[in-house]
Amino acid sequence: SSELAQTAMAPHHHLDTEKARLLSLASDMGFDCTIAHKCLQELLHLYGDDGQDFITVELCGDDYLARLADFTQVDEDWDTSPGNCFEADAKDESFEIDPFVSDQE
Repeated sequence: SSELAQTAMAPHHHLDTEKARLLSLASDMGFDCTIAHKCLQELLHLYGDDGQDFITVELCGDDYLARLADFTQVDEDWDTSPGNCFEADAKDESFEIDPFVSDQE
């Protein structure tokens, strides 16, 4: 009876452990916790009840990180207007390359 109860709880425990590992992976990679949870829910929905055994860091971690990156890219507001910080850095004289300096010196 005790073995039967442990067997019945094992899949749920496995999924909870893997969800925690995936969320930890997202956090370690610098992703926002809210976005990480949302992408994980989408992944769980995609795999469905029958595919829960495939929800592991080893099997779908790369797909999960790719989804997070895609979601973050869409969510971020990129400044492409003239005068943004990248153009300002490019005009800074301290970043100019001296054509008369060689590696041979």
